[in-house]
Amino acid sequence: MAVTATDKAMEATKLDLYARSFLLPAIATGLGTGAIGLVGGSAYGLLNSPRPVAFTGAVTVQSAYYGASIILARSCLLAACPPEYRDKRSVRTLASGTAGALSGLLASTWQQSTRFRTAALIGTISAVSQLGYDTLYNRYSRTPDRTPFLERMANSRFIPLRSMPDDEYEGILNERIAKIDAEISSLESQIGSLQSQKSQLTT
Repeated sequence: MAVTATDKAMEATKLDLYARSFLLPAIATGLGTGAIGLVGGSAYGLLNSPRPVAFTGAVTVQSAYYGASIILARSCLLAACPPEYRDKRSVRTLASGTAGALSGLLASTWQQSTRFRTAALIGTISAVSQLGYDTLYNRYSRTPDRTPFLERMANSRFIPLRSMPDDEYEGILNERIAKIDAEISSLESQIGSLQSQKSQLTT
């Protein structure tokens, strides 16, 4: 069956989407962690390693590998989840931990004695890092609440108050003022009656 131009365009769109969703974040993260490994490995290698260049290269490659592979595996795991669960903190943490464990397991394939220990360590670090990132992101990216303090108190479920429209509030005030006026009129009539009784007694 002949491949049409539409099929080619759809295939190119899929490849572009795959690259944007999976490959580019993994490559960017790998470059970032590789740069961190380069700086840290150079400093440590110059001070403590008899072969600082080889040590720095190994640390750089290893850091870049873990950064890229963990992000790639995490993206694939999240893509396999239903859309309504992808943004949940528990799902993201589990995906990061699983991706880290898979990355550590693959990296230590030829090290049978420490294979599962490495997988558990990298998985734990990935899960804790994801949890810490989500916590900081939610704390500092939250839009500040500019609602007035009294209104927040009125809307609180712990305080038996409620906010009301201006018209309703004005109606309640008018009712209370009318009751107060009626009570004042009653008191004035009682005072007038007492004064008349007093004047009758004095005469």
